[in-house]
Amino acid sequence: MASLQLQETIETEHRILLDWVNSINLPSCLLVSSSATLRQGPALNDIASLILNQALPQNIYRENIDTDHKILHNLKNLIKEISSLLPNNLSRLTARDLMTDDTKLFLILRWMVKILDFPFYQKLKSSFAQIYAKVDPIRKEESKFEKIKGASMGNILENTARVRSSEMSEFGGTLAVKGVDIIRILKDIHVFTGKSQEEFISLCETGELLAVLINVLEGKDEKIKGILKKPKTATAKSANIVKVLKYLRAFPKMSGTFMWSDKEIADGNIEVIKGLIYDILTFYKKIPKGKGSSVQRNSAIASPALEMNSPKLLIQKSSPKRQTKARISEPKEYKETYTEEMPERNVEVSEESKDRISEWLIALDLGHLMVNPTGDFNGDNLRNGVIFCELAGLIEGRGSLVKYYNPKSVIEARENIEISFTVLREHDRGVPVSLLSNPNRIIRGETEAIWGLLCHIMLAYPTLSAAIPKIVFKDLPYSADEIRELQESLLAFILSKGVLDRSRIPDSFQELLPDIVSGVLLCDLVGRVIDKPITGVFRSPTTQALALSNVKKALTPLQSIRKMGMKYVWLDEEILKGNYGVILGLLEDLHRFSDGVPPRQRGENYHKDGPYFGRPLAGILRQGKSHQKLNISLSSEVHEKQNQSTAGSRALVHSSSTAMADLKSLEATPQAESNPYLQGFNWLVHIEIELPVNLNLTQDVILDFKTGELFSDIIEKLERSKIPGLHPKVTTQAGCLHNLSKVFGILRNKPGFPSYLCFVEEDVYRGDGEIIRAVLNEIYKIYRRTILSMKSFYMKKLALD
Repeated sequence: MASLQLQETIETEHRILLDWVNSINLPSCLLVSSSATLRQGPALNDIASLILNQALPQNIYRENIDTDHKILHNLKNLIKEISSLLPNNLSRLTARDLMTDDTKLFLILRWMVKILDFPFYQKLKSSFAQIYAKVDPIRKEESKFEKIKGASMGNILENTARVRSSEMSEFGGTLAVKGVDIIRILKDIHVFTGKSQEEFISLCETGELLAVLINVLEGKDEKIKGILKKPKTATAKSANIVKVLKYLRAFPKMSGTFMWSDKEIADGNIEVIKGLIYDILTFYKKIPKGKGSSVQRNSAIASPALEMNSPKLLIQKSSPKRQTKARISEPKEYKETYTEEMPERNVEVSEESKDRISEWLIALDLGHLMVNPTGDFNGDNLRNGVIFCELAGLIEGRGSLVKYYNPKSVIEARENIEISFTVLREHDRGVPVSLLSNPNRIIRGETEAIWGLLCHIMLAYPTLSAAIPKIVFKDLPYSADEIRELQESLLAFILSKGVLDRSRIPDSFQELLPDIVSGVLLCDLVGRVIDKPITGVFRSPTTQALALSNVKKALTPLQSIRKMGMKYVWLDEEILKGNYGVILGLLEDLHRFSDGVPPRQRGENYHKDGPYFGRPLAGILRQGKSHQKLNISLSSEVHEKQNQSTAGSRALVHSSSTAMADLKSLEATPQAESNPYLQGFNWLVHIEIELPVNLNLTQDVILDFKTGELFSDIIEKLERSKIPGLHPKVTTQAGCLHNLSKVFGILRNKPGFPSYLCFVEEDVYRGDGEIIRAVLNEIYKIYRRTILSMKSFYMKKLALD
């Protein structure tokens, strides 16, 4: 009878230990439901990694563990890793012992509990004294682990209620990172020759040692220039550190974890200093084999928080029935969370998806947080966790959960991100664990991590915006569809003013937000509209004060114009904050003023006439990629009847008439009528390119330009240089569009090329005659002098013949 009671007690203790394993927020631990699944090895190996404070093992089987061979492999790896730490009474255990004997298996698990959660272990020991009296190691004997814990792991193994991931040191020794002796490597490469830790930290605080390290690794005497030797003031020290970090940030593959930690370095934060040096040595491949970047890359799973008071860990002696409920008979399905299936799952997010996500954030009234006027890390709310905390607050339904607005360090940003990760894990809506396990990917600004996580949150919480007012912006009472169309019209309006100095035209209005919030684009646009350049603009504002100065300079002249709407011209601070409704409202009023539309009257009915999309023809010009035909030859009667031609349409008509007048002058020769099907484009003959025999520019559908080769011949002739990357004799749509994109990439950079023709490659591929003739008109306008020169040469050559 006593033996049966003891067996029941042992089984109860085993169930509680398994619940403790389940409480660890690692995929392998969440799947453990019995001694059989524990014996498979992944969970034990991952817990051992927490004890050793190193990356999760990648050399073990994690799925389809259905043979003894695989189980033995995993258990052998476990014994190999922890053998040096085991006390004497466990040091002789073998992998086969763990595979065949539950008692020995749970001896290892108890030892792990003792190390990671000592208070909980004490409770277990007091509750199951009759078990622990038989299996507990002799108190007087100091295990190998006890001997080394003071030297190698510091205070990690002190009596704590839980393993605190935010406080657990990432480094094994005082000046070691992941087993790498930083000082030894620095001495080997003759960067540090001192004898004390204080001297090492002192040199790092001034930035001198970091600069010397970079210069030595680069193999040049002074790669980072301007470093002050033995700086005395805090400003001089900070300047040295900033120069080093700025130099490192130029390398895309350099880990960004400590790239903005200049303050912590100046304060002598040893964790940040040795972490940065480790990243530098890893980047320059100076870490010994087996200790390199793979360790850094694979340490994706954060240390768990083992709550001592977790319901799963409470020992309930009084109610055996309640104790039996602790068994997890059907583990939750977590197949997609295996680490080897998605160690750092890369979610490819298209530009279209990013636009959808941006619109979703705007609908949640979080759009203003996406704007970073100063361009620094503190204001980048996608990377510092602010936006994710705001989303977590909406999910919880209890307001903002942001702990640090404008975080001053990577540590504060990581805390923000961890808060949001915790909420998302608790709600368990299928967001991949790989996206909720490594805050550093967010901090580094990895596109897949940030936009992939946002995409999953958007899809997992489709009703999140249900509590948000139906009107998207309180400052702009338009529907979502009207907002979308307004954005397109404003993008076309800005493009038509020629104020964008960019190598490529923006794909969406959102891309312009940083330049608008910084005030730079706003000053240029207002200056062009009022025909009076705004002076004193800070072109690269590094602080919000400078950005606000720019915004005020843009708004000041508008405040005194009677024909300008007045609702938004005084809201400079709202624009600086990135208030999307105010920005759209201001630009809408500026668009109205530019087109000569009377200003709206102040009051509640300010928007009673609905959104302004520009003149009707502008609506056509705006659709650069649409299927609508562009009617260049608008009759004067229609023009008079509509009385609504925008600046863009007037430019179009003027452009066409000017080009046609020049063409008529070119045609005033006997040779001009040589090909009536060129419809006034005889200059194509004069530049002496090989034209298709049956080319007819009078048709509605012209397929001779679809491959891009004819347009490329024209541009190459006029530019007097070859266009790189063209595909000859293409037959596929992709190849044709590739060639056309090369041609239009050149035309888009020409100052006189109109915005409404910037993205008509697909129309050209389909053979839209009106579009093709419009493009030819603009080419002639841009290269008019060159064409006339070629025509003169052509005529002289004819005369000689």
